[in-house]
Amino acid sequence: MSSSEIARICAKLVADGKEPTVALIKGKLSTKTALPLIIDGLKRWKNNPNASLEPETTEQTQQQPVSLDQRVSDLETLVGQLTNEISELKKRL
Repeated sequence: MSSSEIARICAKLVADGKEPTVALIKGKLSTKTALPLIIDGLKRWKNNPNASLEPETTEQTQQQPVSLDQRVSDLETLVGQLTNEISELKKRL
């Protein structure tokens, strides 16, 4: 996630006639991102929508990677959801 990605999402939402919110941005991000980073990106975009599309500094691009435990937990949740969907689809057949 980067602040430029958040800015692009905000610009797209505005172009679609929607007010950018944390929830809408979170739903459109390509990677899982902490809420404080989303909130900060939204605030920066609201303060200056055009400037936030500029390239980021090295300091802004550094972020802590998601822990292995968190990734495993997320994947387990996803597998559970997919297993449930498959079961429901098999029932329909």
